[in-house]
Amino acid sequence: MSITMSADQLSSLPDGADPARARQQRCPPRHDWRMGATIFTAVFVALGGIFAILEYSGRQSDKTTENIYYRFDLVDERLGVMDRQFQATDKRFDGIDRRIDRVEVKVDEGFAKVDQRLEKMDERFDKMDERFNNLEVGLDRKFDQINRKFDHIDRKFDQIDGKIGQIADVLHLLIEQKETSGASASRQELGNGPR
Repeated sequence: MSITMSADQLSSLPDGADPARARQQRCPPRHDWRMGATIFTAVFVALGGIFAILEYSGRQSDKTTENIYYRFDLVDERLGVMDRQFQATDKRFDGIDRRIDRVEVKVDEGFAKVDQRLEKMDERFDKMDERFNNLEVGLDRKFDQINRKFDHIDRKFDQIDGKIGQIADVLHLLIEQKETSGASASRQELGNGPR
């Protein structure tokens, strides 16, 4: 036979006859276990939350780290591009420097040629000046010789003029003598003629 009791009957039983109380007295109370389970669950949930937060934080940290590495890679790429651009620019500047050096060499060679030509022109002008000086000295000598010759010719003309004057004087004398001797001879002839 089974004994069934209702809830109304359970509360009216004496303390010793109540089976629930007897059970509570025989075994430790159930609420301690529930409290332990609740605390364990709370700790478990808290640890799960902490681990979830840590995992989330780790994922975020990983994402942040990946993002940082990605950005470092981008910066590295940009630095590589800039380095290549700087190298290209450096090569261009080297090319420009070489061109400038070649132009400077050509300009120096050109100025050296101009200097050589100017020196040759100076030498030519010096030679021409020397020739003009020699020519001037030679012409002065020639003019002195010509002047002496003209002086000599003038003296000769003076001598010739003097001689011509003497000859003219002598001829005048001769003519006069002849005229005087001719007049006396014609008188003599006239006077010696047939009488």
